[in-house]
Amino acid sequence: MSKGKDIISLKDSDFYRYLIENLQAIVTTRMTNSRIELIACKWEIGKEIIGSKENFEKFGYGENVIEILSKDLNMSASDLYKCIQFFKKYPANDFDDIMMSLPEGNNLSWWLLSQKYLSDTTKKGQEENTHYISCKVDENGKVIYIKEKYDKYEIRYC
Repeated sequence: MSKGKDIISLKDSDFYRYLIENLQAIVTTRMTNSRIELIACKWEIGKEIIGSKENFEKFGYGENVIEILSKDLNMSASDLYKCIQFFKKYPANDFDDIMMSLPEGNNLSWWLLSQKYLSDTTKKGQEENTHYISCKVDENGKVIYIKEKYDKYEIRYC
């Protein structure tokens, strides 16, 4: 009797096919969940920044606030503007409320959403309805105002 005839290939075994199906399901599910979590994260960032607008104005941080946040969060300013734009396009109290209205279903990624469904506007276009006074922040976090930009505003220090 030949040993070769009694050996079943691993790839031909039911065990292996079942394992592959399970592993593919795990990868698909986890990757989908991670994309959705990243999208939820970006939406929540936009929501928090929009919700904090009054505090930024109260402390005199002008249009440079996104650049300040960008450095502190180690995120690009353009990504933060996309987060703001995302929240403005899909406002809700909770991310779950807008989840079903997002395009592409489970195939949606942050990259696809930000490139295809959020318009490519400049910083000024993002904040066209927001009026900030211009300022800079030095390396110690001190606000330095640019006089020409705020001559019509009263500055209050809190």
